[in-house]
Amino acid sequence: MIETVTIDGRELKLGSVTLIVGLPGTRKTTLLEAIASQCQTRALHLNRTPLTFDPDRPIIESLVHPDTGAARLGENLALYADDLFPHCHPHPPSSSAVQPILVKLLSAQPGELVAIEKPELMQHPRTVATLTRVMVRAAVAGIQIVIETDSDVILDGFRIAVKAQEIPAALFKIYNLSHGGDRTEIRCDERGAIEDWPDGFFDQKDADWGKLFEI
Repeated sequence: MIETVTIDGRELKLGSVTLIVGLPGTRKTTLLEAIASQCQTRALHLNRTPLTFDPDRPIIESLVHPDTGAARLGENLALYADDLFPHCHPHPPSSSAVQPILVKLLSAQPGELVAIEKPELMQHPRTVATLTRVMVRAAVAGIQIVIETDSDVILDGFRIAVKAQEIPAALFKIYNLSHGGDRTEIRCDERGAIEDWPDGFFDQKDADWGKLFEI
């Protein structure tokens, strides 16, 4: 696992899962691309990454879908896609945005780093939650993941994985970017709890509930 990178002269510690979050205009994608470049990989940009793969390519055993004993990429890709879009045959157009993520995760080997830009784009929250479970499974298998996201569903999915002791709290990193260029680490404890909840950090739901319920 790559533990540390240096971006703009500043050290950044990576976990087995690292989330890059922040308000619009805080250069989250720039940081994601810089991390990917230093780690000699390429950030996976949805709608900009062509979907090309060998369906017969073997995948690691720990990522084989429970409904098959075969370790072929194509067969497992189809089964994971069915999980994301149950009762949808054929899969909806939004599935085209998810397939590159599944291909990248399923093709990776332990120790490799996968960098993903906004995996939640165009997806229903339940689909995002299921996709997060796939990313958790990949992280448990030893694949290092860096995600730029604006989704509290993804954040909460990894917090649940920490609480379930699937991912150690110390290896779940969250960096909240500000317009001033600061990168503040948000710490998640072993219970999946976040005590220091800064302004602008996934707080829109609380603000809306305050208006709805006059809290």
